[in-house]
Amino acid sequence: MSPTPAAKPIQQHTFRATVAMAGVNIEGSFDKFDGGDLKAESKAYRPGGMESSIVLPAPQTTEAITVTRFFDAGRDLEILPTLRTMINQPATITVEVLGPNKTKIGKAISYTGNLSGIVMPKFDSTSDGAVAEIGLTFTIADQ
Repeated sequence: MSPTPAAKPIQQHTFRATVAMAGVNIEGSFDKFDGGDLKAESKAYRPGGMESSIVLPAPQTTEAITVTRFFDAGRDLEILPTLRTMINQPATITVEVLGPNKTKIGKAISYTGNLSGIVMPKFDSTSDGAVAEIGLTFTIADQ
């Protein structure tokens, strides 16, 4: 019997998230990915006569996904007017794990859904140099 290889943790900075939407070229990857968690709100039914409860399964749902990256005027300012007209349009969000040489490890995880929000860059002239970010939020179709 060969020994089981030791588990190797993956660091957060080794992920790449990209977005594809028809009608707009969203170049580059995103710095942050939040959401996409799966859940089901199962219910317990209590029959009469003090019988044991019965757990009834519920449909699975996928939480909304928000991807965020630093705002680059040369890259993002050009597509922002188009994105603002694309609320409720379909999109694919793809997440990959990258190895030390930036090659993909394993299979990518893809989500499909609709653009449901745009997080505009915030600014504060009194900030200490914080980076302005743009975010895209998607309502995800259950798969």
